Formats: sequence, structure tokens, C-alpha cells
Amino acid sequence: MIFNLFKKKKGGLKLRPKQEVEIEFLSDESDGYECHFTRILDIQRKKVILKAPGTERRPIRMIPGQQVTITTLDENVLYAFQATVLDATEREFDITPPTNVHEEELPARDENFRLEVPITVEYRAMNTAHTQVAQTFAITSAGLVLATNLPIPPGTNLHMELEIPSTPDIRTKGRAVGSEKHPDLKSKHLSEIEFEDMSESDRDTILRYAIYSRRRQERQRDRGDGEEPPR
Repeated sequence: MIFNLFKKKKGGLKLRPKQEVEIEFLSDESDGYECHFTRILDIQRKKVILKAPGTERRPIRMIPGQQVTITTLDENVLYAFQATVLDATEREFDITPPTNVHEEELPARDENFRLEVPITVEYRAMNTAHTQVAQTFAITSAGLVLATNLPIPPGTNLHMELEIPSTPDIRTKGRAVGSEKHPDLKSKHLSEIEFEDMSESDRDTILRYAIYSRRRQERQRDRGDGEEPPR
């Protein structure tokens, strides 16, 4: 597990309308932490206005006084800060402006980039109709590493569908380039897959989700609790 992946960096957080953020808060209903992606609607001197998390049909109403952690990715820097909900309606909520912002510079997205995060993937070899489901062991800059029951032979061409929370499923093609035994689970293999026709926007979506997930895992490790997937 790679926990000290990010480097601390001094700089400045500049929030802007339409910016995507992740919010994390302690839920009274689930008796645990929930994470949701939402967007900034407006920035004012004494408050930041955000769209209510959840869906259009089932928005989640925030509670004044509620403590939230806000995380946002801006180019190669991940920012996080604590805030308090000031006011809330069914469709939006206000929080206190950012203070004591934690900043972390992301590693270069080169051949050494690797984040160990789970993403559900449906995949099948192109010459078969049988679909299988697996979890990623890691995300790389060029593809992913799947934890599979059987090794995928190098050179196998695959159809894949990645399930990223809060976004449409990403469909792409890939090619197996290698396989090895799982270091912790004797019944599993780690099959490395390179993306073949991945668009830049889909690649950014996957990497962005992996980065958010990794930071969330670190917060959960610090609290000593289990993982709650984002909605």
C-alpha cells in the first residue's frame, strides 16, 4: 500500500464556479461518513455556495452547523479543507470560506504513476461473449491492473466497462501485457492491462477518481474506520 504518495506543496487554492469538489461528512442516517461529488455554484466573500449532493430527483439536504471536508483537484495539486455548513435549501447549501487549506502536489503521470484503488470493471475477451467482473488492484498512467481469478494471457484483446461513481460507465478496449500472482491473495492474479482507445477526457476521469479515492482512504485510515464508497 502506498500512503505517502503525495508531496506537500505550498501554493494557493482558487475556487471558481462550476468547479468539481468532493464533500465528505458524517451522516446521521447511515451513522458513518458519506462522500459525494458536487459543484460550486458561486463564491462570495463570506461564503461558498455549492449544489446539493445527490441526484436531481433525490438531492441530499445538508444541515446548518454540519462539518464537511471539501477536496478538489486543480491541475496537479489536490486541495482539502474543513468547512461548516452555514445555510441549506433543497437544491444548494452554503459553507464557510476555505481556511487552513491542505495542499498536496500529485506525482507526475509517467510510467511510474500508480494508485492502488478499487474500481469495478466488467471485461471480456474480444473473441468471446462471456463477460467477467473484477476489481482493479491499481490504476496506472497507461491502464490498470486487474485482480483476476485466472491470469489473462499477454496479448489478449479486451472489451472493458469501468464503473466510476457519479459518472456514466466508461467503455474502452485494452490489451493484456502481463500477469503475476497477487502478493496477498493466493487465489488471485494481477493482470496488467493497457488502454487501447481511451479518450483523454475518460482517462482524466479515471485518474481523477483514483486520486480522490486514494486521499479518502488516507483520511479513513487516519480515523481508523472502514471505507464508504462515494455516491
